[in-house]
Amino acid sequence: MKKLLIVASVLAFLALGSAASADPQTDEANRQRQMDSMRAEAARNDQINADRSLAQQQATADAARSSASGATSSSLSSSGSSGGSSGLGASGGYTNNRPQSVVDSYTIVIRTQETPQQMLARLEQEAAGGDVGAQYNLGRIYYTGFNDAPRDDVRARGYFQQAASAGHAPSQASYGYFLTEGIGGPANPGEGQRWLRQAADAGNSFGQAQYGLSLAVEDQEQAARYLIPAAAAGEVQAQAMLGTFYAMGAGVERDDAKAVDYLKAASDQGEMGSTGLLAGMYLTDRGGTHAEGVRLLRQAAEAGDRTSMANYGFLLVQGNEVAKDEAGGAAFIRRAAYAGDNGARVSLGHIYNEGLGVPQSDADAIYWWNLAAEAGDEDGLAVMQQVRTGGDELGRPPTQGTGPVANDGVSPAPNPQSRQSSSPNAPGEPSGRTMDSSPAPTAESSGGFITVGQTIRGDLSRSDSRLGDNSFFDCYAVQTVQGAAYRAVLRSVDFDTYLSVGTGDCAGTPTLSDDDGAEGTDSAVNFTGDGQTWFVRANSLAADTSGTYTVELGEGTGSTSLALGQPITGDLTSSDAKLSDDSYYDCYEVQTSPGSGYRVLMRSADFDAYLSVGSGQCSGAAVQSDDDGGGGTDAAVAFTGDGQTWFVRANSLNKETVGSYSVELTEGTQSATNHAKARTRPGPR
Repeated sequence: MKKLLIVASVLAFLALGSAASADPQTDEANRQRQMDSMRAEAARNDQINADRSLAQQQATADAARSSASGATSSSLSSSGSSGGSSGLGASGGYTNNRPQSVVDSYTIVIRTQETPQQMLARLEQEAAGGDVGAQYNLGRIYYTGFNDAPRDDVRARGYFQQAASAGHAPSQASYGYFLTEGIGGPANPGEGQRWLRQAADAGNSFGQAQYGLSLAVEDQEQAARYLIPAAAAGEVQAQAMLGTFYAMGAGVERDDAKAVDYLKAASDQGEMGSTGLLAGMYLTDRGGTHAEGVRLLRQAAEAGDRTSMANYGFLLVQGNEVAKDEAGGAAFIRRAAYAGDNGARVSLGHIYNEGLGVPQSDADAIYWWNLAAEAGDEDGLAVMQQVRTGGDELGRPPTQGTGPVANDGVSPAPNPQSRQSSSPNAPGEPSGRTMDSSPAPTAESSGGFITVGQTIRGDLSRSDSRLGDNSFFDCYAVQTVQGAAYRAVLRSVDFDTYLSVGTGDCAGTPTLSDDDGAEGTDSAVNFTGDGQTWFVRANSLAADTSGTYTVELGEGTGSTSLALGQPITGDLTSSDAKLSDDSYYDCYEVQTSPGSGYRVLMRSADFDAYLSVGSGQCSGAAVQSDDDGGGGTDAAVAFTGDGQTWFVRANSLNKETVGSYSVELTEGTQSATNHAKARTRPGPR
């Protein structure tokens, strides 16, 4: 097929964009900053308490010493009046000539620290009594996971709301932030902005920063008024946005010197968007050298900033300021595209269209242009209009070039396992086409589409993007089919794997995650398609860990994996499967470890929950079942793993009952009733 003729340049440098944005990485960075602040506060409080304790004990010792000294001075004074020494040294200080081992007091300070459970119990009691400080601290603890407490955004939001309603400005700022971003509950930007304004007007710097950011699009001049004091107080997002404002002359007079100062301040706090924007200024002769600009741009790109990955990729493709490396540049731009940057998606389309560092591919070019166009990107829409004029087929998934070096001369090794699709429309295939049983390919890749039956080899390396815990990750895309079951498996002999799947931004919050659901330290996740594109994130459990891995996608069992500590919300609907008593149910899978205890809790405000677990077919007989063991009409079951995959059946007590529920797996005590006959379920009420 001939190359598509598109009137656009792949080598255009991205326009300066905002250095601050609200996304999962920004929220995670905010959590970490609050965590660091709380640790610093705790250290200061420990020292203050220790100093106070030492002062009190020293005062007691001095008083005792003074009392003893006074009694002796009386007698010495009598003899001293006849010419004896006054007992004062030349310096005027007290001179102790008595044996120190007998008279001096030696003070040892023992710092007693609460356990996390004691701390939470104390704060919960104080918060229940209306203590806004305790309510605020509980909000911060549950938001950050401070001191090994569980992260719980719902509880954090509730405590922030309580303290905010009592007029506590820091809580008003946090509650407004939660409402604006939809953390711990539904988003309500208007109400969130109202709370942020209250906190900002009360002088809270976080409130000033967040309220200023909420105005950044509609009223930049007003936004700057709030951002300036927040930036002076060290709020990193305020510094980042002000740097952007001064660089662009938005809401303020353009001032490169102020832009550089604010961006440097934010960059020094680890805000990589500011680092990339600062690099862009230097590379366009606005405040720094080109060499420093390249260094900063690479730093931000390697840290995973989307715009910086795209811009650094452009430099490599061009050979501008750096040695030319089209393949390496294409890899950076591809990572930015997979991270959701629409400008990078358009540029990646041009790269495939022109064959720059990748095999030329019309299909890949059209795919990426169309993806940007569907997101409303103007350049993507313009390019796709030209594609439509040429009458080319649209929306085909990529077929080549999904690796960092797409054509490296390595012949893919065949996968010895074959698969026969049981679905008439297998994921990634056009409607009505059935996949055959030929060996599935194995591809070299650090990102790209993965289809059922495919195994991809990859590497986690220091050039990969990082999550908030400093672990590297690679992302793959799965075009799912509504209702189709999938199973992703991540294996590595080099590191303990961590696998996540979900929709949306690959760096964001996943729908499901797993650590050791496959053999040993390998991971596995089952999920059900909804017709959308899902991400599969290959990751390590530990930070700064690199090595080789394989990720494979297969057909699942129709059940979703249930992982420890990761609650899942679901709905019983009239389209769900039914048991023989006409009650609807959903199924989940738990990969158990031999001898490990588990507890499953099912909650619902809509119906009387009924929970079952077992090791056979989900629709079959359960090993254990429960109706109200979770309190009220909620259900709970404890069981002991045997190394096999168990089902968890979320069900209602009554027939044909629908509604929402949540199901959660936690560690539990070993159950003595495993493999006992399950109790008889009562009939519908």
